[in-house]
Amino acid sequence: MAKRTKITRSRKVQKVTCPDILGVHPAECHPFGRLLSAVDGATNSGIPYRALAEHDNQRKALVECVREMLTRHHVSPEALDRDRQRREAMKRQGFEAVQSRMRRFPPEKSTILYRIEDVHHIL
Repeated sequence: MAKRTKITRSRKVQKVTCPDILGVHPAECHPFGRLLSAVDGATNSGIPYRALAEHDNQRKALVECVREMLTRHHVSPEALDRDRQRREAMKRQGFEAVQSRMRRFPPEKSTILYRIEDVHHIL
């Protein structure tokens, strides 16, 4: 039986920061830079994180911005056009009330939302 040789390499552990992973928080010209403030930190075990906080009275603008970004990222223009056509057809046929149940994305009440206190507790 041949002997196995174990090769070990010394690895220099580099400290990774949040900007290394996510980049710097966007400037004022980006919606996130305008609507959110950010504080970078690390957990007790050294895992980097970025805490985001909305600016006062900016919730509606932030939700609209994120909704548009998510839609653009997750749905093709063709699919959005098909949705529009389906909604128009349902309305013409008198099924307008049914449309509230027809969504491409889940309603807010079925998604998980974390308060900042919950997130700090998890980290």
